[in-house]
This record gives sequence, structure tokens and C-alpha cells, in this order.
Amino acid sequence: MVKSFQKKKKKQFVIVFDIDLKDKDFDLVFQVAFIFSTEEEVNEEFKFSDFPKINAPAIAFPFIRAYISNFTLQSGFEPVILPSINFVKLAKED
Repeated sequence: MVKSFQKKKKKQFVIVFDIDLKDKDFDLVFQVAFIFSTEEEVNEEFKFSDFPKINAPAIAFPFIRAYISNFTLQSGFEPVILPSINFVKLAKED
């Protein structure tokens, strides 16, 4: 997972997930970006806060889980259900 803070768009930041899923019947590789908007400009304090490290990924990840599950099911495969991720624990390890 990558966090991106752009200088031109001061009230936005991006969370990017790289997905590389290998199953017995297929390989699924893609990248998905979630754009978050803020009411105030993103500053250094915000960049190191819990929101971009924990809350934003926790908001975005269920959409990836649902997409992969639906995509594999609609493609005729057994649905792949990704496990939940504890983003609090992940942030502490980072």
C-alpha cells in the first residue's frame, strides 16, 4: 500500500493498493487507487496522522474485497474472499 500526497492538489491524497493474487485457476494482478478529499489542505501533521495510515485504507479495502469476490464469481470461478486486514497493527509494524 502506498500513500501519495500531491503538491498540486492540496486537499487530496491517494491510497494505492497493488494486488497480485495467484489462485489455482488464474492470476489476477492490478493496481487500484482511492482518492480522498479533505476540507482543509493536507499538511505535515495530517500526513503523519492515523487517517492516511489507518482510517483511509480501512475505508478503501472493503471495496477491493467486494470487487475481487464479485469479479471472480461473475467470471465463473469460485469467489475469492480476501481476509480482513488489521490496519492498526499494520501501521505499528511500518
